[in-house]
Amino acid sequence: MFKKKTMDARKCAQDVLRCAVCKENIVEMMCIFYSVYTCNECVREHSDDYTQHQFVNLKERGNEGQNYSECGIHKNFICEIFCRDCDVYLCTKCVLTNAHKKHKLLNMEEVFVLKCTEEIVQNDIHELKDKIYPAYESVAKDIKGEMQAVIEQYEKLLKAALKYGQIWHEIINRCTDRFIGKIKHNRKLHLDELKKDLEEIQKSLSQISFDIRNAEQKLASKDFFYTPHTMNFEKLHVPPKTFATIPEFQPWKINELNIEESIFKQFGNLSKVNFWKEERNFPIKSTESHKEPKVVSIFNTGFNSSQSLAYFNDEQIWTSGQVSEVKCFNNQGQLKETFRTKTRQQPSDIGVTKEGHLIYCDELGTVNIVREGKGEEVIKLLDWSPINLCVTSNDDLLIIMYSHDYTYTKVVRYSKFKVVQIIQCDPKGKPLYSENVSPKYLCENGNQDVCVSDSNAVVVVNKKGMLRFRYNGISFFFEPLGICVNSKSQIFIADCYNHSIHIIDHNGKFLRQIQECGLNNPHGLCMDKSENLFVVEQKTGDVKKIIF
Repeated sequence: MFKKKTMDARKCAQDVLRCAVCKENIVEMMCIFYSVYTCNECVREHSDDYTQHQFVNLKERGNEGQNYSECGIHKNFICEIFCRDCDVYLCTKCVLTNAHKKHKLLNMEEVFVLKCTEEIVQNDIHELKDKIYPAYESVAKDIKGEMQAVIEQYEKLLKAALKYGQIWHEIINRCTDRFIGKIKHNRKLHLDELKKDLEEIQKSLSQISFDIRNAEQKLASKDFFYTPHTMNFEKLHVPPKTFATIPEFQPWKINELNIEESIFKQFGNLSKVNFWKEERNFPIKSTESHKEPKVVSIFNTGFNSSQSLAYFNDEQIWTSGQVSEVKCFNNQGQLKETFRTKTRQQPSDIGVTKEGHLIYCDELGTVNIVREGKGEEVIKLLDWSPINLCVTSNDDLLIIMYSHDYTYTKVVRYSKFKVVQIIQCDPKGKPLYSENVSPKYLCENGNQDVCVSDSNAVVVVNKKGMLRFRYNGISFFFEPLGICVNSKSQIFIADCYNHSIHIIDHNGKFLRQIQECGLNNPHGLCMDKSENLFVVEQKTGDVKKIIF
């Protein structure tokens, strides 16, 4: 007789499980979330990120997971099956009975998966109900409170505007009353003059009437001793006729569109609503995914030493170097226009206004705007030299400048080319910026912070000119040059010495560094409307477009 061999459950044809990845090795691990069985070697291939998967070691789960107990009905038989409909464990003999026909039967592997899944779901429910839902509820409550606060603040704005409008109405009413008063005064003068003439005529008429009655009485009485009236009719004086011009109302010619726009501008200024995001104090933090930085296009400016970039649209990207020419390219690198500065001096920096006009400054102390190919001087500095400039979202102009004796540096804000703010010292009188003549680029963030790349540091002040923070880089030597921001109020800084771009948040926290794109002495920076980064390299003159 043949001896009956005991089958190894892991090697029998019916029960053995092979790795779903390599299809060869025996299963040792299981991903609970995706019910995928793998060997140890293929776990990493199934998922490079363990936070998105949960693996169970099938070897180590032991009897707790399998729960192989003896069948209570059939002795010497082990329960290897679970009936979901009856919620009982069965042996193979129990399965053959009709009692569990058409029931949902699970093997022990499936039971283990089910238990793990149920535990995960229960944990998820607990997490959702006890932590996540209340946290979101709290955020929703905060947002509703913020909305109510916004409504109240805008109500104050509306009341202030209406009150100011009433003042304007009162001024217009007073002007109207003054004008009507002048008309009434002229009317009185005219009528008084005519009244004088009328009184004189009426006096003469009274005398003439008396003479007529007297002559008629003499004629009726046959009194032939009538003495003719001594008045010489030929010398009778009739008052001259009074002429006067009626005043004409000559209002200024009103072009409704222009006058309304002019009055609207004089009515007041409403600052722009600026939005930015800050991380909430929230128990669940999502890790922001970043694309690997990638250079998608390169074009050369032709400058031996490039400095600045200014983006208006994909057809208008201005560049400058250490020559008097400023060049305009499209995003394909095609040269569209070349402009030579009026003074034949190299521009210290360039920018573009909201209307698309090039604006530049030079070391002679002039700031010029270019319209229809012609440069026009709009600012002339006497004791200061402009280093760099930027055009803000409100079309203000920020200029950083140093004194001719190289002892002071300051940032000046211009609105319509008139000074409206000076940023130079902190409340204790300490200078905010270094006093050397090193390049200092600047930009305005979405929260209206003014960011300046000073020597070895980036200095950030708020809209009132109060220091918020200094960013000193992450390496021993830090050489910040070009600077720009994105819609998240993140600050991008060209680190020329270390051939990289630093990215920090609006509070100065370092986020990441772009140094994988073969950058060579990055100098000028700007951002397009899709928030792709343009970098001009100082020595090569190359402009690189980077997506990240």
